[in-house]
Amino acid sequence: MNSVMLDTSFLISLSDPTRAHHAAALQYYKACIARRVPMLLSTIAISEFQVRQPINDLPLRNFIVLPFNVDHAMACGLLIRGSPRDPGDDRVRVKDDFKLIAQCQCEAVSHV
Repeated sequence: MNSVMLDTSFLISLSDPTRAHHAAALQYYKACIARRVPMLLSTIAISEFQVRQPINDLPLRNFIVLPFNVDHAMACGLLIRGSPRDPGDDRVRVKDDFKLIAQCQCEAVSHV
């Protein structure tokens, strides 16, 4: 594992002790710190998290903020274009997930 991209559901679980997966998120977080695995925090995930909770509630000093840039946007467009659609497919729900995957692809991030 060379690095990990943090998604919004992980951030929510990490920050909220009442969430069902809080203990697992905390365990992964501590393991990444112990193993010195870089934890990347996309500006995409920051914008999603900020909708309900301030991003400053997170331990930002342990994350590397990754801006969403032109290369990421182009890779995202290609990913979406190349993904077949099922009947009733609602791309709006997963558009930010495509962006995170594109960032991982461009930055050679090994895990999400």
